Amino acid sequence: MDLFNKNLFALKERDRELADHIASLSASSRIARKQEPDGRATLRVNAPDEEGSIKLPDLGWPLLDSVSEEISASLMVVVLGFGSGRMLSEIVSRTSSQTFILLIEPDADLFAAALHETDLTSIIRLERVSLSVGEKPHTATLVRAEQEFTVFTLRNFTVVENPWSAPLYSAYFDEVKDKLEQLKKMGSQNIVTLSSLGWQWKENIFENLPYIINSPPISAFFGKFSGVPAVIVAAGPSLSKNMMKLIPAKGKCLIISVDTAVRPLLGCGVEPDIVVSIDSQMENHLHLKGISLPKALYALNPVVYPKIVREHSGPKAFMSYPEPVFEWIEELIGQRGDVRAGGSVATSAFDLAVKLACSPIIFVGQDLAYTDGKTHAAGTNQDMLGRSLLAEIEQRGDCGEDGSENYFELPNIFGAPARSAVKMEAWRRWFELIIAHEPIKVFNATEGGIPVAGAQNISLNEACALHLNATGPIPSLDDFNVVSAVNSQASLSAVDNAISKAQNEARTIKSMCGRAMQAIKHILAETEPDGPAGNKTSSQIGKLNRLSREILEFKLFMRLNRWNIEHILDKVDETGRIDTSSNDDKEAYVTIESYRILFSEIYEIASYFEKITVKAVKSIKRLIEV
Repeated sequence: MDLFNKNLFALKERDRELADHIASLSASSRIARKQEPDGRATLRVNAPDEEGSIKLPDLGWPLLDSVSEEISASLMVVVLGFGSGRMLSEIVSRTSSQTFILLIEPDADLFAAALHETDLTSIIRLERVSLSVGEKPHTATLVRAEQEFTVFTLRNFTVVENPWSAPLYSAYFDEVKDKLEQLKKMGSQNIVTLSSLGWQWKENIFENLPYIINSPPISAFFGKFSGVPAVIVAAGPSLSKNMMKLIPAKGKCLIISVDTAVRPLLGCGVEPDIVVSIDSQMENHLHLKGISLPKALYALNPVVYPKIVREHSGPKAFMSYPEPVFEWIEELIGQRGDVRAGGSVATSAFDLAVKLACSPIIFVGQDLAYTDGKTHAAGTNQDMLGRSLLAEIEQRGDCGEDGSENYFELPNIFGAPARSAVKMEAWRRWFELIIAHEPIKVFNATEGGIPVAGAQNISLNEACALHLNATGPIPSLDDFNVVSAVNSQASLSAVDNAISKAQNEARTIKSMCGRAMQAIKHILAETEPDGPAGNKTSSQIGKLNRLSREILEFKLFMRLNRWNIEHILDKVDETGRIDTSSNDDKEAYVTIESYRILFSEIYEIASYFEKITVKAVKSIKRLIEV
């Protein structure tokens, strides 16, 4: 097997789509190969921004010593330009096995040419190396990061430019750099958001835990509806005008409704087969409060508001979610099944239909716009509360905190201007990305709103007449004999023991933080008003440093509370950046203040974590004793 096919074989194991694309390429006229006297090859590249030469393999490069420490400490390294592949290989060798490496190369022809020259199989096979080749900047950065981390929480990461190949595509990489800056902002914002929502998510997970353990994973249904049409019912304003057309569709397709749309559907006599609910907020319970759907499967995120879980008398199935506590729990009870979250409950409902192997998939009520100035369909809680587009704009403003527009106009499916929003535009792009990469047929029968590329616009009447089963009933959820988790008692015992261990760590950390805060009080009480100084203070600071290191060594606690801890470390880092160059006493004072923030806030985290786990342990023990 020659070098190119050896590399291609390795690439197929990781990314068949990219491997097939590379294999389909013919030799490009933009790239000329010359054999050098020393045995190396030189590629002369006619690129969009300039011409350049790349020697394969390049020798003596990369000289990464100036950023070696930064690279070795990074959780993520982005490499701009593949070149000969030598630089990527060097970065792999200088990073830990936990570092995610994203290689971004805009030129598939150049990447293919390099695969003819160098054995890169060991790099290509690495799970932690993601190869973005010939992708648009948005996909190469934001989408790739979402695929790897699901919820991106890195405040910073290292970006390294290949000095030979990156300049050949300067305009492309300028756009990539802009997207990477957006990604850093997103990471910082997500940490803040998750640190505030994180407690509610943890609390909901622990309260839902007995149901999660005793319910089948959503993956038990994956692939079970091959070739069965699915209608994804969202709650956009256009649903009001055509939901009656779904009445004859019942029994001829799988009706998958977002929780927001259930009331309008029931109002016209249509019971969904599956209801998708993912939100942790109490307000989300109002969509389903008082509703009885004993035959409908509730497909639930583990962080969903607990009353939704408790009050549903019918079947339930839970999906995976990358919250640290739930990832840990899944190691004990088994994976629940990934359902991608594209930012809304409708995106999750769509991905569920994809995972169920439904075909075709038909959108209804997926406006992605404020059609006729409305936010939601008639009959939804939002509609009954009288929320208009004007009220929402007045409440939030037309611009975000960074000056970007929250609202703007796009042409709807009829070519007329329609008001949309940044969040809806993100959902639309997500739909388009999945449709482009999945072997699925999608129709948009919303009959309004913003078009979705890859989804053929069609009336709901036409969709029902042409694409729904007319020969008989579709498979029932009961047909698959899906049972709850195997040996749930063993799972309950394992979770009980694990949570008890986490509780003990939290109690120990509370005690250590308490001692540290008492020490800080003594330091401040024994120093002069204008700041602490002297050898005694230095000794006490040394003790605080050792204590902080000991606390951070409690790996389980740190893992389960990672998002909150990261937010605290951000605050500590920000405090530490105060200018103290002109005053040694001020420097010591800032150091002590940093420790005060660290210990006091970790104490709060440990206290609350212990509180919410006590309730979970009690409910699990009751189930064990039954």
